Amino acid sequence: MRKRKVLIVVESLACGGGEKSLISALPLIDYNEFDIDLLIYNRNGGLFEQLVDKRVNVLPELDFVRFCNLPIVRQIISFKLKYILTRIKWKCAIISNQKSVKPKHSSEIYWKSCSDVIPILEKQYDVAVAWGQGHATHYVAEKVNAYKKYAWINANYVLGNHDREFDLPFYHKMQRIIVVSEQLLSLTKDVFPEFASDMRVIYDVVNAELIFAMSQKYNPFKNEKGLHIVTVGRLESPKGYNLAVQACKIMKDRGSCFKWYAVGEGSMRKELETYIKENEIEDNFILVGVKDNPYVYIGNADIYVQTSIFEGYCLTLAEARILNKPIVTTNFDVVYDQIKNGYNGLVVDMNPEDIADEIIRLSSDIKLQKKLVTNLMNEKKGNKEEAKKINQLFAE
Repeated sequence: MRKRKVLIVVESLACGGGEKSLISALPLIDYNEFDIDLLIYNRNGGLFEQLVDKRVNVLPELDFVRFCNLPIVRQIISFKLKYILTRIKWKCAIISNQKSVKPKHSSEIYWKSCSDVIPILEKQYDVAVAWGQGHATHYVAEKVNAYKKYAWINANYVLGNHDREFDLPFYHKMQRIIVVSEQLLSLTKDVFPEFASDMRVIYDVVNAELIFAMSQKYNPFKNEKGLHIVTVGRLESPKGYNLAVQACKIMKDRGSCFKWYAVGEGSMRKELETYIKENEIEDNFILVGVKDNPYVYIGNADIYVQTSIFEGYCLTLAEARILNKPIVTTNFDVVYDQIKNGYNGLVVDMNPEDIADEIIRLSSDIKLQKKLVTNLMNEKKGNKEEAKKINQLFAE
């Protein structure tokens, strides 16, 4: 029996939750039924590239970025200039107080500027998957030959600043739209009601056994005393790190003794470093960068804190639950898919005062900590069965 040929396109394999979910799902694919090609849109030496299952055929970058007629250097210069000029034009419009100008997502600017020089992928596939909104969806919709095309949405579409009208033609070319939580399903149906019947939920795949084993490797806080707080996530505005550092300042001013570790990297680093220095919290809020094994930080933390503004599912929150950590989290839309306030975590408003208040309260209330941990320990761990839904989807 012929194996079905499946292409998965992902923007990058850096350090995001969606990328981590893909890496967790790939080993659980039925390779007796499917041949999997993986196209990484931006091959930038991402943290997870080295963790791709060996049975997956990772397409060489040149298969994607080679261009048709012009020599490669001239073609790259051509579309880079178009991209830069488009961004300049858009920013000038905003500066000119054209209030009707809506901020554009970078993937929209990129596709408008560069799609005409990106060639169609010649190979014929049975199934093509756009793992994430934006770049991957645009590419699969217009540049891939496949009998069936599926789009994964793993973030709040509106708060992520994507444009419905721009993306509508791309989603019209998809046979199904997969979202990663029940709450996100409701939010996405509001944006694309015409595709509601084609949507289904497949949660981000979480491998509980692997996470627990990795968390036991070592203790990064072995020689430190006091309260250890951990947040894991990209240093980007949706993760709410501005709230985190402000809450840290409030806690220090109130005399709390603690260290708050932020595991991740991103465009906010300089802004955060400036705030940390100006407010003299260098000894309290530590930016440790990207780590191959963030689970040793979560697993050895006293409290895990999530300060996100929006999420699609929030894989790091799921990982903190697997490791039975007392949790304080902001009330982003999909948080209630995982957290019941006061039962397995504390949910607070998106302001630094409330975040600081609940961390301080939880750190001093041993009874509350034990209650949260006990309830977390009684929860079902992981959801590898979600991979069965992916295999079923590929087999449709």
